[in-house]
Amino acid sequence: MTDLTPIAINDPRLMPDLRRRRNGSAMEFYKPENRSLQSRDADVSIKAPRRELFADLIDGKWYWVNDCPECNGQEPKWAYVKCTKHDVCLTCRTPRSELKEIPWGHVAGFRCKPCQDAIDATNRREALERVAGKDYDEWNYLNTDNVVCPHCETSYQPESGQGEGNETCQTCGGEFSVEVEYSVTYSTSVVGERVTLETTQ
Repeated sequence: MTDLTPIAINDPRLMPDLRRRRNGSAMEFYKPENRSLQSRDADVSIKAPRRELFADLIDGKWYWVNDCPECNGQEPKWAYVKCTKHDVCLTCRTPRSELKEIPWGHVAGFRCKPCQDAIDATNRREALERVAGKDYDEWNYLNTDNVVCPHCETSYQPESGQGEGNETCQTCGGEFSVEVEYSVTYSTSVVGERVTLETTQ
């Protein structure tokens, strides 16, 4: 069972009115009149004793509290840090400390590269199997609401400001070009009083 008991921070520099923020493994504290949030301008900076701990003000005093979502029984989220026990690959449970390559971030933590590569290979095969029996017809990929890969038919929500150019499908790895087509619409509004049959008599 994870110990969630807050740990008092015994530092006379920490007053209840300080603002705080996390910066890596350190907690930075700022006086009310200090409007900067630059690390070089912090009034007090303290390294957390464990990576999952976060400074919190409880009854006017500062404590280290466990901020790991799994320890706290919270729903998966983009967690800033997790405790050593829970900072593991979502698929194979390999601890982050044992990874040999940069992992893939995930809302619930991370996935190691070998596991992500295996998932990507499965997704690629399944996507290509879905179109294996179909004849390619370029007309199927014109004037679509989303960006559709012409290799595997994976549909992507266009990014804000999506421009034209070559893209690589995130599912099958195939390359394709994107052309952005715009349609013109018009909006109107009454100037002055609206003309009706009654106003013309």
